[in-house]
Order: sequence, then structure tokens, then C-alpha cells
Amino acid sequence: MNKTSRVFAAFALVLASLAFVGGVPASASAGNTVADVITPEGAVPEIGVAFDGQYLYYTERNGAVLHRIDVPAPCGNPCTPTAATGHLDIPITSPLNPLGFAGINAMSFDSRRGVFWAAGTDGLSIYQLTRTGIATAAFSIDPVAGRPGACKTTLCFSSLIDGLAYDAADDTIWYKPDASNRIYHYLTHGDLLGRAILAPTPYVDTDVPPNDLASQCGFNYPSWVVVGGGDLFVGADRCQDYFEFTKTGTIAGWAAYNFRGTPDGDAECDNVSYSVSVIWTRDVNDGHIRAAEQPAAGACVYGG
Repeated sequence: MNKTSRVFAAFALVLASLAFVGGVPASASAGNTVADVITPEGAVPEIGVAFDGQYLYYTERNGAVLHRIDVPAPCGNPCTPTAATGHLDIPITSPLNPLGFAGINAMSFDSRRGVFWAAGTDGLSIYQLTRTGIATAAFSIDPVAGRPGACKTTLCFSSLIDGLAYDAADDTIWYKPDASNRIYHYLTHGDLLGRAILAPTPYVDTDVPPNDLASQCGFNYPSWVVVGGGDLFVGADRCQDYFEFTKTGTIAGWAAYNFRGTPDGDAECDNVSYSVSVIWTRDVNDGHIRAAEQPAAGACVYGG
């Protein structure tokens, strides 16, 4: 049976009782724009976005400043974007470099520890980042042994990590280099030399039929990844659909955004700001952070 004719039961743990038929939601709610906030920095190269249960945080590409803003009010229907409020700039520093920091890209909030996980500008260094901007090295990924299969692409873009997600179910990190067809999976601690340790399920591929993106997108590399309950949500630049994968690599379904743009930056879950769960998404050089509705209140839980 091909995917376009497949009738999906509820997304496991994530999409509750909503059924997807041929990739189209049985309800119109999935993908709706709940909020759209305009960042004061405008249309600059953006990557990271995170939510700590109270505020939105974000960075520019290779950003050395952690921005914080209030969660916006729902934007209505049709959605009217609103300007950010409560804007606060927090310089990112490191105990090893107290006068400055090279910067980070994708990040994800860990509600257990009360910190963000963040990818450094080299794409190989993973940090714990506090809300006050202190970055502490957690582990470093070996570009060969730590990324088996070399991202399944002709060039593994080490310097740009556009997808990072903390998984509270087993205390692990999902990591997606730019243009990679493979999402890697690590423990949250390194070995004795501080090198990343691959998780028991070391990666999920997005280019192996029938669990590939090409039938909807025309290509197979995703941009962002978030943990939603028992599964992963995955989005791709220039593709109007986003996908749900099990953590062993099987596509459970897909849905479409209803807003302009196809987010190719980072993303984060939020199930506390509104009456529905949302995924916060960023579109590079766009200047907006948008919340895409999920079809169940607990579909995408913040903090892992």
C-alpha cells in the first residue's frame, strides 16, 4: 500500500484520536496558525528557537545573544502577526571564554534540568545553556565515528545544525545537520574523553522508502526535528508538509502548514501557552516565529 492511499490511525501517543487519510488531516486543525510574532531583529539569518514553559527564546545563526520575548496572544482567523513584547537580550558566555562566545544554532529546552541544549557553531560541540546565557560544554561529536554514514549526503554540513531536540523519555538528544538525510541520536553525556555516545537507536533515516519525504516534498532532507510524546515531528525546507516519524524510523503520518513559508530553522514544542498544543517554527531570513497547531492538547509537550 502506498502512502497516498494509507489510512492512518491516531498518531501514536502524539496525535491522540485524530485519523489521517492519505496524509490529509481528518480535522482541519493540524497545521493551523495559532500565533505569529515578529521579532525586533527583523529578517536576519535565524536558526534557534526554544520555549521554557513561560517565555520564547531564540538566536540568530551562530548567535552569541540569547533573545527572550513574551509568548504572543493567539493571532485570530485570519491570523494577524503581532510585534514582540518583553524583549530581552542575554549575552551568551562560557566559563572557558567569559568575555564572549562563538555562538550557537539550534537549541532545545530540557525541563528536567532547567537548561537548553544547544549546538555550537562548529556543529560538533553540544552545550548546556542556562536562561542567563552561561554555556557549559557537555560533549563533542566526532565528525566520523560520531556521525556514521556521513549524514547520507555528499557533504555533511558540520558548521550548521538546524535541528536539535531533547527527549525526556530516555534522556537523549536528537541532532540534525543541515541537508542531512539522517537524524542522529545521542546520550546526554559523553565518554571519558568527552566524545558523544550514540544512543541504542543511533539514527533515523528520512530517505528510505516507504518512510521517506520525497513523495510529498520531492526531496528527502529535513530541516527541523522535535520530540512529540512517543514520536518525532520532522519538517523540511520548501515542503508544505511536516511529518511524524516513530523513533525507529517509520512514518506515521503527515500534515500541512496553513501559513506562508516552509520553516527551515529550528522548532520547539509547547503544550501550555494555548488551549491546543503547538510547534513553534522559524523560517530563515523571515523575521517571524509562528506556532502551528497540533490536533490534540498533549500532542507536542514542551521540555522534552
